[in-house]
Amino acid sequence: MSTAVRIHLQVDGLRLRVSQVGENSLILREPEQLEAGNAQLIISVDGDEIVHPIHLTDGIAGRTVFFKDLDTCPADAEFRNTGNSADHIVPF
Repeated sequence: MSTAVRIHLQVDGLRLRVSQVGENSLILREPEQLEAGNAQLIISVDGDEIVHPIHLTDGIAGRTVFFKDLDTCPADAEFRNTGNSADHIVPF
């Protein structure tokens, strides 16, 4: 059985699909143009979501987005929908 993982960036009422996430950057599937500001990185594993608050340091101009953490994401963070431990989620 395969695990379904989806990653989105939620900012200014938009939910943008993410292709890749690095230590302090991510790549969107589609280009976008937005100002710098706060956002949420949403990671869904088999339908259970965790939300990680971030700050878009340079805004979005295209597909590559640079960010800094607004909160520490501990390895034992809880999933928002189920309360299950996120044993395999690593802090950014």
